Amino acid sequence: PGVTEKDGVYYMYYTGVNLDVAQSICLATSRDLFSWEKYHGNPVVLPGEWGAWRAEAWSDCRDSMVFVDDDGTAYMYYCTAKRTEDGGMRTALGIASSRDMVRWQDEGAYCFDICDITLESPFVLKKDGKYYLFYTNCSHGTSYAVSDNPISGWQSLGMLLEPKVPPHCPANVPSCAEVFC
Repeated sequence: PGVTEKDGVYYMYYTGVNLDVAQSICLATSRDLFSWEKYHGNPVVLPGEWGAWRAEAWSDCRDSMVFVDDDGTAYMYYCTAKRTEDGGMRTALGIASSRDMVRWQDEGAYCFDICDITLESPFVLKKDGKYYLFYTNCSHGTSYAVSDNPISGWQSLGMLLEPKVPPHCPANVPSCAEVFC
């Protein structure tokens, strides 16, 4: 889960999973970080029409990260899959926006040219007017991208950290790309 504070309320976004292993983003709130109340309208985010998501089958909609921009708009980035024109699917970064941290508007998805298996743990920050996205590019390491806006125009900048373990090791995925400064 990820926790974001806005106006004295803490919003925890976590991955909910049904019996068919279809994942969705759910919400719980707190004012003290101790007592949490699940939101009655869960899930709060599912992929849009572009998504390769079905409630009756394993479907990715997980690893959410929320970034609150200077104007108060919150942007959620999450791991999912996008349907392709040939009926297949491709790993994708889902993006949603919100002004109240509860009701989310689908902003589409972005597929990275260097992420061929799955992506994990997106993390976004803003510095000098640019948005930087860090994510785990499974089996390859931690990758990053930059954009002039929080929704589109992401340009892959390549690998930031490559795995330092032997190939084919089940632990060869650097994960959780949080950046604090």
